[in-house]
Amino acid sequence: MIRTEKLFVDYKVLWKEKNYITNRKTIDLTRSKRTLDKDNNPTDYFLSESLIFRHNPKHIESWDDIIYLNLNPNLTEVLNNDFIKDDDRVFLRAKLQRGVNPKNFKLINHLYAGNDEVILTRYGKAKVENPKTFKVLDNGLMPSPLSSEIDGYKCGYAIDNEVAYYFDESTSTQHAIKIKACKNPSELKSLGFGFAKDDKSVFLEGKKITKAKPDTFKILNRNYSTDGKNIFYHREVLDNADLESFEILPTRLYQRSPDPILNSSWAKDKNNFYEIGYMKEKNRYEKHLKK
Repeated sequence: MIRTEKLFVDYKVLWKEKNYITNRKTIDLTRSKRTLDKDNNPTDYFLSESLIFRHNPKHIESWDDIIYLNLNPNLTEVLNNDFIKDDDRVFLRAKLQRGVNPKNFKLINHLYAGNDEVILTRYGKAKVENPKTFKVLDNGLMPSPLSSEIDGYKCGYAIDNEVAYYFDESTSTQHAIKIKACKNPSELKSLGFGFAKDDKSVFLEGKKITKAKPDTFKILNRNYSTDGKNIFYHREVLDNADLESFEILPTRLYQRSPDPILNSSWAKDKNNFYEIGYMKEKNRYEKHLKK
């Protein structure tokens, strides 16, 4: 059963129109209620009497973005802000997913949805080899260290019986990436912040960290890691780093980055200071803190 906001919101004021005429239905916007997903989060799917449509209310001038969906509200389930379905159809952001069986179609984690027949991402088919044996290795909410955003776009790892996969929310990654260097997917473990390892290798965003040893690999923070022999910034070795004295330095606090160590790109050892893996003068770090 579809669920909506409990509080009435006057969308007539928000949208400045009473009715919106699509090519199939006339929608009374004054009777619209925003739907909620399974976690009670508001979505961009709306219910107006017996009609379901999708619209981002922030785009109040984009009337063409109001899209009517041919769904039965009595049988409709809003999975999240991307996926919605009834007993006959699955939609991804208002686009009908042709050939996708709604039976047993569900959210798998933050990054994937699907069933035994097909796995989808927010961009479409994930191109998973064997959906029947598909299994995620984390909740898909890891912030990647390689994002330009402080908290990182979300990413995660998954496997089927033959292949290991990596996927993130960036627009450059529209389906699950096969990790060809992972020869034994059953051994793959997701470590957080885009890192993973199997019995042979360590990976960051699905790509092998060439010199890292999986048995002793340890994440120091979002940006730095070690295997007890080398210090790494992302996938690169800090050639001159002293392992015994190496430590992460606090960064300036940001509103979206309350942990000064977790998100820091600054570090030092007994010989040098480092920023994003490069040697820096001590006064550069001091200036960074004062900004």
